[in-house]
Amino acid sequence: MNKKYFIKGTEKKCKRLIRILVAIVLMVVSFVLPQPLQKVYAAGTVNAPSTGTFWTNDDLKGIAGIGDAPYYVSGTTFQKANYAGRTWFVIGNETVSGNDTLVLLSQLPIGTSKFDDSSSTYSTSYLVKGLNDSLDGLSTAQKTYNVNTIFGADAKAYVQPVTISGAANSYLYLPDGNSSDYSNFKVGSSNQFKIPINAWKSNGGSISGFPAYFWLRSSYNATKAYTFWPYAGSYIVDGRDVDSSTGSILPIFNLNLSSGLFASAAPVATSDTTSVVAANDTMNFRIIDATKIKSSATYDENSVRVIKSSEDS
Repeated sequence: MNKKYFIKGTEKKCKRLIRILVAIVLMVVSFVLPQPLQKVYAAGTVNAPSTGTFWTNDDLKGIAGIGDAPYYVSGTTFQKANYAGRTWFVIGNETVSGNDTLVLLSQLPIGTSKFDDSSSTYSTSYLVKGLNDSLDGLSTAQKTYNVNTIFGADAKAYVQPVTISGAANSYLYLPDGNSSDYSNFKVGSSNQFKIPINAWKSNGGSISGFPAYFWLRSSYNATKAYTFWPYAGSYIVDGRDVDSSTGSILPIFNLNLSSGLFASAAPVATSDTTSVVAANDTMNFRIIDATKIKSSATYDENSVRVIKSSEDS
């Protein structure tokens, strides 16, 4: 049976429903998740389409890794997300500075760099400055993988900075690992998620086309930093010279979920349209613009119909 809701004004009883319906047509920032997804519910009492068309903000906050492992949609399959034009693995939730965040690991490197000129101290390294400092004063090479280049101002606004290995205000940061564990690397601001290197590879993680190893945060000795690099058909952890080696950069970031963010498989509409949502459709994560509240939508378990008001143009 169809459920139809018209979003008008700022009535308190519609507040939670507005978060779901308005964002179907109003998007400031989006990233895309492929199916399959768990069945979720909208507004507490109304069933969303059974194909998993909606993920509410609360659902996003409930995505947890399994033990110390990343979030799996099934078996050993990582959930993927597109954000700011790049593909990321959804790892799990963590609270940072009182904010609920979602940890995301890049599927592919975002660039290459030396670690530093002379020191393996992560917090003051050339690489960390390139990742997170203002573009002013950075080298041409550093600017290519800087947070402002990778995200731009709009997408960066929803990235939660963390303090990681002594580096404060880190919007992007590196995985961690050392020679005590050759099979895994760790992500999250407290290293709480362990990523099996073989699972990362089997899910499409790759450094093909980049230097054949990626940097980790840990120091090997005063002038070498740890890296993951291929050996005998697999990967191992070993140290590389910080100044003479050019490694791949495989970053992590934390998406801040405190805004009106939720997921919908319904496409953005420019007019009165009906969209059939298939089980394998992608999921769009959206930020609500609360000033635009005239549009409406209807949905049932098979389709979503969006009616966009001209006042919201």
